[in-house]
Amino acid sequence: MQPGLVSILMPAYNGAEFIRQAVDSVIVQSYPQWELVVVDDGSTDQTAAIIAGYPDARIRYAFQENRGQAAALNRGLALAEGEFITTLDVDDWLAVDSLADRVAYLAHHLEDGAVYGNGFYCDVAGRPLMRFSENRVGDVAGDVYATLIYTPFFGTGANVMVRRQVLDQHQIQYDESIVWCQDYDFYIRIAAVARFGLVHTPTVWYRLHAANMTMAMTKTRQL
Repeated sequence: MQPGLVSILMPAYNGAEFIRQAVDSVIVQSYPQWELVVVDDGSTDQTAAIIAGYPDARIRYAFQENRGQAAALNRGLALAEGEFITTLDVDDWLAVDSLADRVAYLAHHLEDGAVYGNGFYCDVAGRPLMRFSENRVGDVAGDVYATLIYTPFFGTGANVMVRRQVLDQHQIQYDESIVWCQDYDFYIRIAAVARFGLVHTPTVWYRLHAANMTMAMTKTRQL
């Protein structure tokens, strides 16, 4: 584990349409000490070629046969070398100070095992629709377990940064038996053992579109 390093886990499955914007948002981060671990979960499009076109040595790529998002994230965790862990989906993108703001918080709040921020839900073109904070009641921090059980107030898992030590100490990984909302389950289990801090600055833009997993889950429930 490298002190100060942020490992960004990016599970990718046929993400060629949006992945450049996601990767570019990592490259321009004001906090330079990061690694992007792209786990290609059996893509059949140009995902691999696009990632190969980036010369930045901080970008690491691994391919696996299609096993699902949770398995891809666990592969990323196994490869990650950072003190801090966060995620980024191929169709979302980070605010320029996303890593800096969350690392600074954790550096000054050793009592907290994780931190989350604000962000925006956006349409397919990237136009902001609403802030994550509009979808929760007040500021939720500290022991968030009970609140998180009833309300997934993070907006998206990419909004959260967790200390690797918490994951290792409590042997927390993604549950590969869960088809939907694996990140929600993941952070509930973290919240059971660690405090969460809050920064008010935006960390991530979360794109809503027809192929988005959360949107697909909503449609399934409506059926």
